[in-house]
Amino acid sequence: MNLARIKHRIITPIFIVLFMLFLTFNSHGEQEKNLPKLIDLGAKGCLPCKLMKPILKELQNEYAGSLIVEVYDIHEKPEIGRKYNVRFIPTQIFYDRHGKELYRHIGFMSKKDILNTFERFGIILKKTPQKK
Repeated sequence: MNLARIKHRIITPIFIVLFMLFLTFNSHGEQEKNLPKLIDLGAKGCLPCKLMKPILKELQNEYAGSLIVEVYDIHEKPEIGRKYNVRFIPTQIFYDRHGKELYRHIGFMSKKDILNTFERFGIILKKTPQKK
């Protein structure tokens, strides 16, 4: 077997796998870009942050597919706090589906207040159908 055939048999399947991985991750990223986002920046030792944890989990579960919820501990990852210019915790940052920052809130925020904030900017979130 000559070298050209060996390269073809090895490189072609590797290229196909890499291309499929690229398409998979790229399409997932595109899908997420078209969703509104809530970023919560807090820390483990913060009482309001602890109180918000179950609310954020509920939002992640109830609105999966229509809202991205990201939660960061800025004591564990201080670079994230710097990236978002966080001065106090918890801080919630609201984004539209294009990634434009709409609003920032500092302190505890109820689930109702979070949903109302999105509605105030014309974003109506749809609950994910629950499996029975």
